[in-house]
Amino acid sequence: MSPRQRILYNAQAAILQALDSMSDAIDDASGHTDRFAGELEAFSDVTARPLSPEAFDRCVREISGRARESADELARVQTRLQESEAKVKQLSDDLAQIRAEVYIDALSGLFNRRRFGASLESLAAKATADGEPLSLLLVDIDEFKAVNDLHGHVFGDQVIQSVSQAIRSSIKGRDVAARFGGDEFGVLLPETGSHGAETVGEYIRRIIERRRVSDFTGDSDPVAITVSVGIATLERGEPPRDLLRRADKALYQAKKAGRNRVVVG
Repeated sequence: MSPRQRILYNAQAAILQALDSMSDAIDDASGHTDRFAGELEAFSDVTARPLSPEAFDRCVREISGRARESADELARVQTRLQESEAKVKQLSDDLAQIRAEVYIDALSGLFNRRRFGASLESLAAKATADGEPLSLLLVDIDEFKAVNDLHGHVFGDQVIQSVSQAIRSSIKGRDVAARFGGDEFGVLLPETGSHGAETVGEYIRRIIERRRVSDFTGDSDPVAITVSVGIATLERGEPPRDLLRRADKALYQAKKAGRNRVVVG
């Protein structure tokens, strides 16, 4: 079990424990309420008969004391419930954060390939059901290996972050962007046909082409980076894997044609 999975497991176990505590508190409250209801019924039975003033006074004092005790106990149960509720909420928030992190690529801040694959499946199914277009962009950094070899992997990480920022700033709404790993990115554009996808791809390409990435040490001049983009739009009845394959083929054609360009497959 990985450290992240262990944290997830422990958080889930803690939530279940807190819920059990809430259930126990409710059971306790129910038990006290039932007992007090029985005592009230007995008091009613007793006071329905003729009593001396002294006996009646004793009954009233006794039931008043039991009422205070019951109220105090219910207040303690309420406190337990509030504490458990707060703990469950905090653990639920933590759990949601952990689950979100499972799908985030740490370097780029975009979704990872696992989340992208799930999004591709769900968005393709929705596009097919609704009769709406769905386009896929594959974005690959040109000559990334050479950049890494020349400037080092730390600089390569800066390049990936710069490209990720450019992609993130170019999408909106229900669009999904992910880093596949290495120097390749995927972008899903729901309700977008090939023309609109080409416009987005060209916009991403131009933004990145204009950028310059500087070595954080300041020992070298800023470096120009370019990307190649392959685009495919879902066809009627097409499996998502075939859409991905066609976008990959378009990306290969963009690379083969000289890089720094957009090709629609």
